[in-house]
Amino acid sequence: MTFDGESILSNDNDVNWDDDATLMALLDDPEGLVDNDRTAVVDRLEPVFTSRHAQEKEYTKQVFLRAIQNTKHIHAAVEEDISIRFLQAVSLFDNKSRYAEEAGRRGQQGASTSYDEAKAFLEGDDRIVRLLTYYSHSARELRQRAAELHDDVEQLISILDKKARQLGAEDDAKAKEKLLRGILEKY
Repeated sequence: MTFDGESILSNDNDVNWDDDATLMALLDDPEGLVDNDRTAVVDRLEPVFTSRHAQEKEYTKQVFLRAIQNTKHIHAAVEEDISIRFLQAVSLFDNKSRYAEEAGRRGQQGASTSYDEAKAFLEGDDRIVRLLTYYSHSARELRQRAAELHDDVEQLISILDKKARQLGAEDDAKAKEKLLRGILEKY
C-alpha cells in the first residue's frame, strides 16, 4: 500500500451508511434497535471501528516510516556533507600547515644565511680593523723610531766624527811617528 493520507482518511467504503445514518441517529432510533439491544449497535459499528483502526494504524505507520526515511536520508546527507567538509577542512589545514612549515623553514634558512654572512662580514671588518690598528701602531712606532733615529744618527755622527778626529789625530800622530822613525832610521 502506498502512502496517501487523503485516501486513507477518506476511505469510508467499509460501512454502508446513508446520508441520515450517523452514530447519534442510530443510537436515538428506537426502531433500529431490536429489543433495546445495544449490542446490535456495537456489532454494527464494530467493522467500521476495526476498519478505521486498521486504516489509522496503517496511516500512522506510513507517516512514521516516511518521517524515519526522510530523517535517515537527511542524516546520511548531512553526515556525507559534514564528512566531505571535514575532510576538506583537514586537507586545507594540512596544506596550509605544510606551507607555513615550509615558509618557516625558508625564513629560518634565510635568517641563518644572513647571520652567517653578517658574521663573516663583521669578522672581515674585525680583521680589517685589527689590521688597520696594527698598521697604525706600526706607523706610529716607525715615526717614533725615525724621530729617534734622527737623534741617534746625529749622536752617531758626532761620535764618529769625534772618533775620526781622534783616529785622525792618532793617525796623524802615528803617521808623524812613523815618519819620524823612518827619518831616524835613515840617519
